[in-house]
Amino acid sequence: MNEEIIFKYLSGEISENEKQQLKEWLQVSAKNRYYFFELKSIWQAKKQFLNPATEELVAHDLEELNEKIEALEQLRKNSHTSLRKFKIRVWSASAAVLLIVIGFSVFLSSNPVQEEIPESFITYRNSSQDSIQVVTLMDGTRVWLSEQTSLACPEHFSGETRHVYLEGEAYFEVAADSLMPFLVKTDANQIKVFGTFFSVNTRHDDQVNEVILTSGSVQLQRLDGIGLINLNPGQKALYSKVVNTVEIHEIDMSLYGSWKYGLISLSNAPLSKILHCLENTYQVKIQMDTTSLRGKRYHFSFKRSKGIRDALDQLSFMTGVPAEIV
Repeated sequence: MNEEIIFKYLSGEISENEKQQLKEWLQVSAKNRYYFFELKSIWQAKKQFLNPATEELVAHDLEELNEKIEALEQLRKNSHTSLRKFKIRVWSASAAVLLIVIGFSVFLSSNPVQEEIPESFITYRNSSQDSIQVVTLMDGTRVWLSEQTSLACPEHFSGETRHVYLEGEAYFEVAADSLMPFLVKTDANQIKVFGTFFSVNTRHDDQVNEVILTSGSVQLQRLDGIGLINLNPGQKALYSKVVNTVEIHEIDMSLYGSWKYGLISLSNAPLSKILHCLENTYQVKIQMDTTSLRGKRYHFSFKRSKGIRDALDQLSFMTGVPAEIV
């Protein structure tokens, strides 16, 4: 895949023939799609944020993504589907269509009570109201902590597992270690993984925990370690703490890649998808007369920490139609 085609797509200058080439490359493997969506997220973050701290974070992620793509090229250098080595530059906005498909629900037995966090554990807290905090653990695992989120972990991992305790919302890039699985424990369940990329949200609403897998594989478990269900990339699990059920949703990973930078961004999306995204993000119901806007598609990006009111004001300004919380 010629990198120029990717850049043309992100800047909206791609031809129909090049678009077909890109589409075929994305269909080759989940890894191709993951790197593309990660690149799209960094593009949006670079465009939206200007403060020095975020600039440094994005620059670091760009460098790491370059290294990963170069490693992918080495693995596929003899394949016709290989991606040429390239260095990512800061270009303009990207495009991706939001897709959410309701999956299935599984009823589970009652869950044990959460264990206490050991006193020897250290706790990282992001007390900010509008920024993401990045923590690097001793094994090389990186964790992006959302606003008002805490992560407790041992100073050094030892024993058979690497386990941490999460309260709030975080994105994990877990260092691979086949001999010492990584466990994320929440108030209602735990997630077991050997090395992958995923996010966990214990505040999806008052009674539901959310797990989204972008790469690799994870297993959703009860607190006592009993396996409940395995997730595949592009799946979201919603665990109900009230009725002990798990719902599996198929998602477009491009929707969630910008999360690490506090962004939610949709491109070439119908208004119905934007409204659905806002309702899920802020757990509200939105009223908006979309009759005159049917068939239209929009590019819509906003900083999540600004809140639903600012998001609706931006949407109303863009469409010319008022939007209100019911």
